[in-house]
Amino acid sequence: MRRSKDEASSAVPLDTVAEYQRRRRRATRLGAPFLVLAICCALGLVVVFNVEMGSGELRVNLSILLVIVAVVSWIAHVYIEGKYNRCPNCEHVPMNAAGDVPVDPVNCPRCGARLREYGSLFF
Repeated sequence: MRRSKDEASSAVPLDTVAEYQRRRRRATRLGAPFLVLAICCALGLVVVFNVEMGSGELRVNLSILLVIVAVVSWIAHVYIEGKYNRCPNCEHVPMNAAGDVPVDPVNCPRCGARLREYGSLFF
């Protein structure tokens, strides 16, 4: 006899702390290269505008390219964080009242599930 979905999910308790930390590490591992690329492009823009270059056209083309790459990589980072950094209990991104996503929240602001051990911070 097959068990219903509710019975099957209640048979194995979900360790929300371990699952959330696993998801958060995966989001960081997948999203960090895009964040680093966006930061490097922003630093490249600073260099382009502060270093004397041959022609103004080169400066404009390079700055447009850097802005496009920075925006696309930032969007990819935000998408990856939104896809993987979710509460295992309610499947929502743990945002606080201001709309910010805390780095490593103790509890999910939406459902109250514990997402981190109280004594640990970050990893």
